[in-house]
Amino acid sequence: MVLVSRDIGPAGLTANIWGQLAVIGGSICYATAITFSRRYLRGQPPVVQSTMILLIADALMWIATPIAERPFQLPALPVTWFAIAWLGLLGSCLAYLLFFFLINAWGPTRASLVTYVFPVIGLILGIIFLNEVADWSLIVGLLLIVGGIVVVNLKPRPKPAPAITAAAD
Repeated sequence: MVLVSRDIGPAGLTANIWGQLAVIGGSICYATAITFSRRYLRGQPPVVQSTMILLIADALMWIATPIAERPFQLPALPVTWFAIAWLGLLGSCLAYLLFFFLINAWGPTRASLVTYVFPVIGLILGIIFLNEVADWSLIVGLLLIVGGIVVVNLKPRPKPAPAITAAAD
């Protein structure tokens, strides 16, 4: 809410509602995928885990794209096909292999924190390359994200063992 608060005015949301809904939808998809993985794919190698999730996502995209994109056209430019292959191999295949490796190594809660870094990187890149202005809501949102990551990764202090006193005879 803090990150999109500058787009909320007296008339409601004033900016691109579809982009904001896409971010919420992406978050729901991440949560669903990691919950599915933990419940049904626990103990499997990262290759099996990532293959299952990507096959399900691929099937959903092949069903949704002809419905959402009218008229449906395949890309004509070779650079578009290169971009699709690049994003598919590095942005999805390799990224999901690493993500599910982290799930097995760190657990699903800590591994899911990787996804919270995306808005932080997006904000920094937008400021550097697109000359975007970082107002108070973006800075507060960034601090909340980083603070949440820090809190979840804090190791709890071990409780001191109770002192054992000798019983009187």
